[in-house]
Amino acid sequence: MSTIVFSRVFFSYGARHVLSNVSFTCGPSERLVVVGPNGIGKSTLLGLAAGTLQPDSGTVTAPFPSPPELSPPDHHAGATQSSQGSPPPSVSPLAAERQAPTVAQFIDATMHGTRRLAARFESLTERLTQGSAPRDEAEYDLVLAAMNARDVWNIDARLEHTLATVDLGGLDRTRPLASLSPGQRARLRLALALVERPEALILDEPTNHLDANGREHLTRTIDDWPGPVLMTSHDRAFIESTATALLDLDPTPWRAVAISEGHPADFGSYKVSGSYSDYLHDKAAARARHQAIHAEQQGMKRRLESHRRDSAVVGHAHFKPRTETRMAQKYYADRAQAVSTRRITDDSRKLTLLAAREVPKPRYGEAAFSFPSSGTTTANNTQTRPPAKVITLSVDDASVEGRLAPVSFEARDGEHLLVMGPNGSGKTTLLEWIARGAPSGAHGRINAVPGIVLVPQALPQRGDPLVPGDAWNLGIGEAGKGFVPPAAWSRPLGELSAGNQRRAQLAWAARANPHVLMIDEPTNYLDLDAVESLEEALRRWTGTLVVSTHDEWLITRWWGRIHQLEGMRGQ
Repeated sequence: MSTIVFSRVFFSYGARHVLSNVSFTCGPSERLVVVGPNGIGKSTLLGLAAGTLQPDSGTVTAPFPSPPELSPPDHHAGATQSSQGSPPPSVSPLAAERQAPTVAQFIDATMHGTRRLAARFESLTERLTQGSAPRDEAEYDLVLAAMNARDVWNIDARLEHTLATVDLGGLDRTRPLASLSPGQRARLRLALALVERPEALILDEPTNHLDANGREHLTRTIDDWPGPVLMTSHDRAFIESTATALLDLDPTPWRAVAISEGHPADFGSYKVSGSYSDYLHDKAAARARHQAIHAEQQGMKRRLESHRRDSAVVGHAHFKPRTETRMAQKYYADRAQAVSTRRITDDSRKLTLLAAREVPKPRYGEAAFSFPSSGTTTANNTQTRPPAKVITLSVDDASVEGRLAPVSFEARDGEHLLVMGPNGSGKTTLLEWIARGAPSGAHGRINAVPGIVLVPQALPQRGDPLVPGDAWNLGIGEAGKGFVPPAAWSRPLGELSAGNQRRAQLAWAARANPHVLMIDEPTNYLDLDAVESLEEALRRWTGTLVVSTHDEWLITRWWGRIHQLEGMRGQ
C-alpha cells in the first residue's frame, strides 16, 4: 500500500530555516491538507514529498507522485528519499511547461512516462508472440500490472473527459502554451496530474481557477482516489468536504501544552484528524489552554518571587519591623532562621522547575485585523456618516454589453451585501463600475454616496488608486498597524509576500474611512488564520459593505444579505 512518511525532516534555503523536525504519515486512505501561515513552507513540503527537493536531514519515503503545481527552487541533495513503484514517472507538468511551446507538446511531455509504458507493453507483446523468454515474461507481468494501475487502456478518453470537467474541453492543441491564461495553465496541469493516476496525489492549491463544476469533479476524484492525497489549500469548503486530517506547520499552541506537561516540544508540525471544523475546534481549544497555562504560570511566578522576597527581608539581621505583625514575623524569623532559609530555597527550587516548563506568551491576536469605524474624517478630526437607514448605494437596471446582465438593488447605511454569481456574470465589472465610473457599453444607472473604496481581487500594481506611490520604495509604514506585521512596514511593497500585500491593500482601504467598502474576493492570498480573522473584522464593520466572492465557506456563513447575479446568455 502506498504511504507518504516524513521522519524528522529539516530543510532550509541557505541560512533561512523553513522546516524543522517535521514528522508525519499520510496513508492510502488519508487526504491530508497542509496548513499554516503564508511563507511557512507548505509548498516546500510538497516539493519534498514529490522528490523535487531533498531534505537537509531526515528521511522522506513516498511513491512516485505527479505534482501539478510545484515550482520550488532547486536545492542540494541531502538525506535520502526512497521511492517505490516500477513505472517510469512522467515529466512533472511544470518541467514540461518550461520545455513545450504548444499545448499538444506540453501534454505529450507530461504524459511521456505513460506513453513509454504503453510502447514497452506493445514491444514485449510482440516479442512474446514470437517466442517467450523467462526475462520477457517477468517484465511483461510487471508492465501489465503498471498498465492496469494507470488504466492506460482508456487514457485518451479519460484525458478528454478530465479536460472538459476543468472547462478546457475543445482546447486547440496547436495553440501556443504561452497564449493560455495563468488560470488555464493551472487547470491544464491539474487535469494532466489527475489523468496520470499516480500512486500518490500531491496538489498545491488545486481549486484555484476552478468553477463549481471543476471543484465538484476534483472532490469526487479525491474521494475515489486509491492512494494517499497530500495537498495545500485555502479553500475552506473544499478542505471541509475532502480532508481526513490537517497538518499544521505552526504547532505553537500544541507545543506550549507539551512544554507545560514536561513532554518533548521540538516538533515542527502537528496533525489533527478529522475535517476542517474539527481542526478549528482542536486549535481553538489548544490556544485557550495555552493562554490559561501562561496566565497560571505568570501568577504563580509572581507569588513565588514575592514570597521569596518577603522571606529574605524578614529573615535579614538588620530588618527593622515597623508594625506589630512584622515584629512578630521578625521574632519568629530570628528564632527559626533555618526555616526562613529553607523557604527561600524552596521558592527558588519551585521557580527553577517553573522556568523549565514556562510557556511563551500567547500572541494569537497580533495577526488579527483591526478595522476603524466607518465614516469620513473632517478637518477638525471628527467623523461624519450618512443618517441611519439612508440608501448609500443604488443600482438601477445596470448592464454592460457582453459583460453584465441587467441588475438592480439597493444598499443602506451599515448594510452588508454579498454579490455572487457564476464565472462571467460580471461581479468584478459591477464593483469596478460602482467605484470608478461606468465602463464602455454601460446602460442603466448607479448612484452612491461619496467615500467609496474598492479592494480589487488582484494584488497591487503601480498606479492603483488605492496604493500610495512611495509604498513601492518605502513600504506601508504605520498605515499597516492592525493589518500588516510591524516587521514588514518598512519593506518595499513589491518585496512583501502575496499575503502581506493583500493585508496592505486592506489597510489602505480601512484608513481611507470609506462609507462604502467593497472587496472583490476578500479571501484571496490570505492564509486560513488571516481569513478567519478578516471575516470576524468585517462582521464588526459599521459601514456599508459589498463583497464579491466564490468562497463557498464564506457564502454559506454570510451574515448579511445576498444578491445573486444572472449569468450572461450563451455563457
